[in-house]
Amino acid sequence: MRALRAYRSAHLDPHLKRSTLASIEFEFVFGREPTVGDILRFANVATLHAPQANAYYFGEFIAAWHRQLSHLECPLKFEDGALFKRLMPERRMQQGRWEQDHSIEYQEKWWGIECEMNRRLGVSTRHGVAGLALTFLGVSAADGKHECRPATELELKTHETEFEQLCKVGFTHEQMTAKHWGLKKHEILITVFGQ
Repeated sequence: MRALRAYRSAHLDPHLKRSTLASIEFEFVFGREPTVGDILRFANVATLHAPQANAYYFGEFIAAWHRQLSHLECPLKFEDGALFKRLMPERRMQQGRWEQDHSIEYQEKWWGIECEMNRRLGVSTRHGVAGLALTFLGVSAADGKHECRPATELELKTHETEFEQLCKVGFTHEQMTAKHWGLKKHEILITVFGQ
């Protein structure tokens, strides 16, 4: 009951109220909320949503499904770096079919960030080339959400030490679990059960 109460009041959580796709991805990469001047790069998103990272996340979910619900077929399978969702059969006594889900791919993640940023800025420009980035401007006074804009050429030239340090160290199983599983499990549940 306590967990249900916490879930019901999640809409009142100030952290969630100010979150956007970009700020959630930034937090997923760096483990903290963005501040004014922070930059989220396409490469950050591509690294954290690479097929090998997704294999880990979805592998954990699929393994847990088989441990807990072994009598039911898991609605997800991960093969050759691609996620497949089992679709319900169209007719009784038919087998369900599998369809690839592209929503977990880093290109799709970046496209979603761009669409949200463009909508908030009131523009319709596609920025999705590798090497592009966005700069956080702080929390908007109008709606209380993290604001961002495309990064300038000068900002793109700044050295990215924080992310490079994360990549040099590499991610151990414990780091992946502790730092990212909490954020990723909600995405996996949405993938399985819908929004």
